[in-house]
Amino acid sequence: MNSPYALADLRILATSDVHMHLTRWDALHQRNETGRGFDVLASTIQRAQATAKGACILFDNGDALQGTPVGADCAAQPSQERHPWPDLLNALDYDAVGLGNHDFDFGVPFLERIVRYTNAPTLCASFSHGAVVGVAQTVMLTRTITCSDGQARTIKIGVTSVLPPETAIWNQRFLAGLTEFDDGVPAARRAVAALQEGGADIVVMLCHSGIGTRESTDGENFGASLAHEIEGVDALVLGHTHQLFPGVDGQTNLNGIPAVMRGFAAEALGQIDLSLGWTETGWHVASHDVKLLTPCEGDVPPPDIATLIAPAIERTQTILDRTLAHTNSGLHSYFGMLMSGPSDALIARTMVDVIKEQVAGSDLADLPLLASVAPITMGGVAGPRNYVHIPAGPVQARHVSMLNPFSNAIWALVLTGAELVRWVERSAVFFAPTASGTGRLVDPDAPCFNFDMLHGLNAEIDPFRPAMFDTSGQIISPNARRVRRLSYRDAPVDEDAKFLVATTSFRAAGGGNFPGITQDTQVVPTNYDLCDAVHRMVARGAMPPDHCPTVWRFASEHPRRVFIETSPHAKAHLDEIAAFEPQLIGENEAGFLEVSVLI
Repeated sequence: MNSPYALADLRILATSDVHMHLTRWDALHQRNETGRGFDVLASTIQRAQATAKGACILFDNGDALQGTPVGADCAAQPSQERHPWPDLLNALDYDAVGLGNHDFDFGVPFLERIVRYTNAPTLCASFSHGAVVGVAQTVMLTRTITCSDGQARTIKIGVTSVLPPETAIWNQRFLAGLTEFDDGVPAARRAVAALQEGGADIVVMLCHSGIGTRESTDGENFGASLAHEIEGVDALVLGHTHQLFPGVDGQTNLNGIPAVMRGFAAEALGQIDLSLGWTETGWHVASHDVKLLTPCEGDVPPPDIATLIAPAIERTQTILDRTLAHTNSGLHSYFGMLMSGPSDALIARTMVDVIKEQVAGSDLADLPLLASVAPITMGGVAGPRNYVHIPAGPVQARHVSMLNPFSNAIWALVLTGAELVRWVERSAVFFAPTASGTGRLVDPDAPCFNFDMLHGLNAEIDPFRPAMFDTSGQIISPNARRVRRLSYRDAPVDEDAKFLVATTSFRAAGGGNFPGITQDTQVVPTNYDLCDAVHRMVARGAMPPDHCPTVWRFASEHPRRVFIETSPHAKAHLDEIAAFEPQLIGENEAGFLEVSVLI
């Protein structure tokens, strides 16, 4: 490469996966979440903009519109109501916005309204069919930068954005027949080529995807593959998995491309500082520096940002304060890895009632009706505060919303008994491989929202046997069996029998890669939102009983002690798992309470 005649500086700032955490206030649990909140991060953004040596550009990498009750309430407002997110982007002078998979969670018309009010171009190059009005594949930004020789020169910065192709599956209820997406690497290659043909001096890729592996070219996490497979990308902004990059190993690039990933809930701002070299042949990246910026102690929201956010927060707070019912005993999800509980039973009953009404009078009404329910709010990467706890007394709207953090409709599938056995086998990958030797019960790479258990059946599981599936839902050992018995009305499930299974639109469309869901699977869609349906169920007084029999249990050939991670508040409820002979270990560095149990 030619030695530069002159050097110039370009700072790239990026947010991602804000998920409508507009403030640090957690409206569900009525507490402040330290280290989160877009309002305070706005001060970090403005400070980073003001201290940039040369030009500065600001991007968002998607998944902003869903994730808190504020997001759901804003999406439910009439179309003439202003949404705070585009106003915030405009106030901070964002230069481009990429789309994430969750930005489609409230439908295309809603997303188009957000795009219409956003001054910065909204980007997505992943469309292979259909589109969203106002969304472009690429944009060319032009900046004039003063170089080290004192000359001001123009640079063209090409920007594009890609997202997981599974978005079409996860949001099939809104996107079916309207939109399809290419795999990440081909979509990115096409967009980069277009930018280069358009004269881009450097290219910034907004990639709403995790890092993955070099070989993962067609899944939801393809960042590493993109960095190795595509030439011409000069900076890479990642997201989706809520991880942090640079991480503890200090690596700042993927295959030489400076990259950044900012975590979740506006906890950090990504900053890539590029030193650009200019020669007669054009611009190139001479060196880079990457870091994650967090708010400084004492930072407060800029007044104009706080003003934009306040009405939505106040309106949501009023909605969540509504009392729907009363309960004589509390509900929680502290031990969802050991047994199903009352909150699972409530969701199952809601689903079954909706589907029963939907199929009344049809041939499907004669099929046994089940419900597939996962304990969605149970620790994981969201941390030790990510549990449901509804105390005895008034049941408020906020309590019910804890049970359903995602926007989903209630759908149903017609599945055979054989498919249901494999369904539970897929769920049972939730438990750690025996060979791991860690002593954990739960595999930390298996999210709880894929731990679907079938209400209406009874399952016996040996978590110490090899798993049939891996955590992505791929069969790795066809003859492996963790399900020792699956029964319906005290008899083994007939593999040839047909069942009607109520579930979420996410799962019924193929989310989580569960067995039995193909193009030929009979699907019963409804327009009933699960969260709304549970609210109505609770408002009618249909609270679950204090003690619900578990729909699954452990049946280990050789019982042994393992440890679980749960909320520190679970310490007061250990009597509920007396059958597992619990022994306290203590809190770990991540803040989880570790408890030894006999399985």
